[in-house]
Amino acid sequence: MRCSLMLVSLPLALLLACRSDPEVEVTTRLGEADPLRPAPELLAEQVAAYQRWLSEMPRLALGDEAPTSTPEVPPNPKAAPAASKPTTAREVPLPPPHPPRDPSELTALVEALRRGPIADLAIPARNIALADPALWPQLRELLVAERRGRKADYKALLDQIGGDVPNRYGHFDRAWKRAHGSPNVLLSDDWHEDLLALPTRKVATSLHGIYRDTVLQTSLLRASARIARERPERAGEVIEALLDAAYIHEGTFRDEVGRTIRAVGDDAIPHLVRASARPPAKTEDDRYAIPYRRAEYAELQLDRLDRLQPRRAVLAVQDDPRRLSELLTAYGDRRVADAADVLLDHVQAPLPRVRAAARAAVLAFVTGPPPPIERKTLNLLGGKTASIKARPSYRETAALALRARLAREAPGLLEEPCRVILEGGATDPACLAQPERHALAYFEHLDRDQHAHEAALIASALERDDLQSTVTELDRLLVGATTVSAPLDPRILDVYRRAAEQAIASDDPRRAGQLFRKAAVLLADHDPQASAALTVQALLAEASLAELSPEGKSMLLATAETIAPGHADVGAAIAALRSHRTRRSSPPWSMLLLTWALALATLTLLAALGARLRAASADR
Repeated sequence: MRCSLMLVSLPLALLLACRSDPEVEVTTRLGEADPLRPAPELLAEQVAAYQRWLSEMPRLALGDEAPTSTPEVPPNPKAAPAASKPTTAREVPLPPPHPPRDPSELTALVEALRRGPIADLAIPARNIALADPALWPQLRELLVAERRGRKADYKALLDQIGGDVPNRYGHFDRAWKRAHGSPNVLLSDDWHEDLLALPTRKVATSLHGIYRDTVLQTSLLRASARIARERPERAGEVIEALLDAAYIHEGTFRDEVGRTIRAVGDDAIPHLVRASARPPAKTEDDRYAIPYRRAEYAELQLDRLDRLQPRRAVLAVQDDPRRLSELLTAYGDRRVADAADVLLDHVQAPLPRVRAAARAAVLAFVTGPPPPIERKTLNLLGGKTASIKARPSYRETAALALRARLAREAPGLLEEPCRVILEGGATDPACLAQPERHALAYFEHLDRDQHAHEAALIASALERDDLQSTVTELDRLLVGATTVSAPLDPRILDVYRRAAEQAIASDDPRRAGQLFRKAAVLLADHDPQASAALTVQALLAEASLAELSPEGKSMLLATAETIAPGHADVGAAIAALRSHRTRRSSPPWSMLLLTWALALATLTLLAALGARLRAASADR
C-alpha cells in the first residue's frame, strides 16, 4: 500500500490517505482578474518600453535628434483606471526622451528625479541640465526653492563625493585643508557628475530623498550657467538667482554655486559689479546679514574670475563692444572708485556705443548728491581713539583723475583748486560742481580736436582728382566719423551726387541708388527736405533694375510716392509699370485670331457631326 499527501488551500488542512491504487487529480481554476494587478502581458510591454527609452536617453542627452514620439504601450481593457492604482516609485510616467522644451516636459523630468528609479536618475538629470532657455522662469523657481531636509543630512551625503559644505561661519573645511598641506583630502569640483557616478549602494536608504534633491539642484545650476552663456540678455537674472541660491538652506550649495557663476564667464562681470555694492551697515551685526554677505560674495567671485581690478576686467572684454559697453555702464551704476581712470581711457573710443557708455559713467561719478564719507576708528596711545576718513570717495577719485588728464592734455581748461567744505562746516556748491565742469570741458575739448582732425582728412580726400577714389576715401572716413552732426561740407554732397549721376549714365542703377542714399543720410539732420528728395532718387534708381520683379518695383515706387506725393518722375514710373503689366497680362492679336479660328472650327465640326447623326437616325 502506498500513501499520498495532498495540500488544499481552502480550508487549510492535511489529508492523509492510503490507497492501493493512488490517483492524483489536479484542477486549475481561473477566477476574475485582480483589478489592482496589471495583466502580465501589459507589464511586459511596459518594461520593454522603459528599456527602449533608457537605451535612447544617453544618446539624446548629448544633443542627438530626438525621436518624433515616445514609445506607446497598448492599453489593457481589463486594467483598472489609473486613479485607482496605488502609486509607487517605478510607476511614475516616463519623462520625455529629450531635453525639456515646455513646462510640462520639465515637470515630468523633475517628477522622474523625485520619484523614479534611483538607479536611473542620470537620464532626467542630464536632460534638465540641457533645458530650453525659455524655461528659465520655471528653472529659477526650482533653483531658489527652500529645502526641507536637514543640512547635516546633505553634508553626510556630500561627504561621499568630497562636497565642501560651509559651516555656520562660512568656512569651507575641505578647501582649507587642501590648501594647507593635505593634498589627499577628497574635494569634489563637479558635484553633478560626481553624484551621478556615485554607486547607489553607497547612499543610505534614509538619504535617498536628499540624494534626489541634490542631483536636481546641481542639474538646475548647470542649466543656469548654460542659459546665461547662450542668452546674454538673461545673464543678469541668472546671476541674481545664483547669488540668492548661494544663501538658501544655510549655504549648503554655495561651493557649487560659485563654480556655476564662474562658468558663466565674462557675461557675468557687469552683473557681479552691480551686485557687489554693499548696503549701508549701521551696526556691526548688519555686516553679518545676508544682503551684506551676498555683496561680499559677489566681489569674491569677481576676484576668483580675476576681474576684480577694473583695468583687468576691461582688458578681458576689450574686443567685444557689447560686453565692454555693458561693463563701463556697470562701473557708472556701481561707481567703483578704482574705475575712474579706466573710464577716462574710453571717453574718445572710436565706437559710438562704447564712447557714450564711458562718458555717461564718468558723469555719474561727478554728478548728483555728494557721496557719504567712509570713516574708520584709530586706537591712540593712552586709550584714546580718533575717527579719520577711511579712503577717498569715488567723486574725489574721479576729480583727481580728471584734473590729471586736463593738466596733461589741456592745461588751459583747469580751474583753481577749491575746498568743498568751508569754515564753519558749510558746503560750497560751486566747488562741489567743479568735477562736473571739468568733465564737460574735457569732452568738448576731445570732440573739437576730433572734429578738426576728421575735417582735415575729409578735405584731403576732396582734393583728389579721381571721382571714384574720392568716394572710396569719403566712405572710409565717414564710417567712424563723429562729424556727421557737425556743419556739413557741401562739397561732400556734390561728390556723391556727381558719382550717382555718373553711375546712371553708366547704366548702373544699383550703384546710383547706394550713392543717393548715402547723401540722404548725411543730410538727414541738416536738411530733411533735401534728404527726402535724395531718398526718392535712390528709390527711382533701384526700381529701374531689370532683374527686380514687378512686385519689388511696385513696393519701391509706392514708398517713393508716400515720401513725395505728386512727384512727376514717380508718377511716370508707376504708369509705365502698370502699362507693362497690362501688356503682359493681355494676349497679342495674333493669339486672339488663332483662338477665334480654333473656336469656329470646333463649332463647325460639332455642327457637321450633329447633322450626320440626325441623318443616320432618320434612315433607321
